[in-house]
Amino acid sequence: MSKIKLITINIIVFFCLLFFIEGASWLVLRLTNKKKVPLHERLAYYQQQSWSKDYLAEHQKSFQFDFHPFVMSRKQPFKGKYVNIDSTGLRYTAYNSAKIGAKKVFFMGGSTIYGTGSPDSLTIPSYFSKILHQKNADTSIVAYNFGESAWVIQQSLIQLIGELRSGNIPDFVVFYDGANDMYAALQNKKANSFQNAETYAQNIRPDFKIILQRIWKLIKDKSYTLSLFEQFFEKPKFSSLTPQQEQNLAQDVVKNYFATYQLIEALAKSYNFKFALFWQPTLAVTQKSLGSYEKELLAKDDKVLANFLKVTTQFVEKASKEKYPHFYLLHHALDTIPADVFFDFVHITPQGNEMIAQNMIQALEKNKN
Repeated sequence: MSKIKLITINIIVFFCLLFFIEGASWLVLRLTNKKKVPLHERLAYYQQQSWSKDYLAEHQKSFQFDFHPFVMSRKQPFKGKYVNIDSTGLRYTAYNSAKIGAKKVFFMGGSTIYGTGSPDSLTIPSYFSKILHQKNADTSIVAYNFGESAWVIQQSLIQLIGELRSGNIPDFVVFYDGANDMYAALQNKKANSFQNAETYAQNIRPDFKIILQRIWKLIKDKSYTLSLFEQFFEKPKFSSLTPQQEQNLAQDVVKNYFATYQLIEALAKSYNFKFALFWQPTLAVTQKSLGSYEKELLAKDDKVLANFLKVTTQFVEKASKEKYPHFYLLHHALDTIPADVFFDFVHITPQGNEMIAQNMIQALEKNKN
């Protein structure tokens, strides 16, 4: 047998073997991987809403970002039936007053303020505006939804500074934060950071290791065999911390958060607006009666993250008793809802959004100063 013929046979055998392994890997992945249930099929609430499936489709289509100076990113403009984002990256808020001279209320926060899981009319800012106008027909406010996915409080502060600098002065500013600040700190092993900071850093200074990782990812994404192989060596999302490391990091998060509070307070005095900071609830700290889906979520939740949320919230609760009159804890605001309201560790249904908006209004009405 000639060498050329032998080489040809070996090449054919190699590719046949490769295709066989790829096919076998595809079959194993298909049999072992549970298909992710769409949001509109997970919770009873969404199953009862006629808009759920169409909303989810729009949410996925609208999840595209542009670079924005200083705040890193905002979603691209989008026009739909349930999701509408203007040219500046702000989501539409319903029930706003059309009266001239209406009070301007800015809502700052992450994806929970933006309204992941909710149509435009059922976000926290929309409910806030709706409830106030229903309580008093003479109320005249316009709520602006500045919320953005993954944002920490520093990004919201930078956004606010940009608005003030441009002359867009609010009458009231609502911050709704906590979860992203804790998540980013655990992800980066330091407070005063933002989510996926390492990815941004790698784009600025890509070294040989990073280039190899990107090549590996490109190949892996096209190979069932490598995807299956990686499952056996999948790293946990968050590396474990010692109790002391956990406490130190949690204290840094709280220190950074209330230092930001003081900056907001200074801006409020200079620009003559009122403000409030609300610490949001998470599944790890809620004391609500859990629904069946929430029980499943809690059992599957990353234990490192869940414990860090608990520890940090305890420090926040302790610190809040000091000298922060415009700070409010909402970590138990959903405890009276018996049904499933969380659909992941922090995002909630519109039913939860309404309860949060009600709690915000009640807290502000009790502390009018």
